[in-house]
Amino acid sequence: ARELTRHSSDLVLRGRIASSIGDINWKNRLYLEAQPYYREAYSCYEQALDTLRMVYTLRRIGETYMANYQTDSAILLYKQALVLAEFTQEPDAKVNIYQRLGYMYHEMGDYKQAMAYLRMGMTCSATKSYALINNIGRLYLRLNRLDSARYYLEQALESPSLPTQCLANSYMGELSKKEGKLEEAYAYQKKYEMLSDSINDSEKTE
Repeated sequence: ARELTRHSSDLVLRGRIASSIGDINWKNRLYLEAQPYYREAYSCYEQALDTLRMVYTLRRIGETYMANYQTDSAILLYKQALVLAEFTQEPDAKVNIYQRLGYMYHEMGDYKQAMAYLRMGMTCSATKSYALINNIGRLYLRLNRLDSARYYLEQALESPSLPTQCLANSYMGELSKKEGKLEEAYAYQKKYEMLSDSINDSEKTE
């Protein structure tokens, strides 16, 4: 499809094709190989003046850097995507980027900056973002602010997303262990393992 549309004037179509090839490489954990296709897609969207797709593609490029442990490059791409997201009418585009920036700063140990980005994501989210809530709970857990961690993580358990539920159960198990509630910690750990198995089974099916 990429060869057939190489000279097409439909820049968005060309961008979507290049992005799909990038996704195939991403699924196969070929992160560096995915980058040039995502960059090709970004160039097409830029020429087509499709700002929203530019935002999502910059985010995908950032994810390839994140997966390759190139933290500084990932953060730079996410911040560029955030600037562009201001020009779109899609609040969820910003929420997703704030979540990733919060995650990256958390991994770097800069908890203050991580919390700032996660909070900004909460303020601009049109709906309840369980992924952000889960990340805030996880951050409070790292800071040993256990009451605050429980408040957020118990909300994250209600997420309709299996991966978010899975992580929330893992963090709740860790929290319960810190509180000395070993039976509760065991129950959360078993639920985490069950959800993790379900996710792995669904990925194998796909």
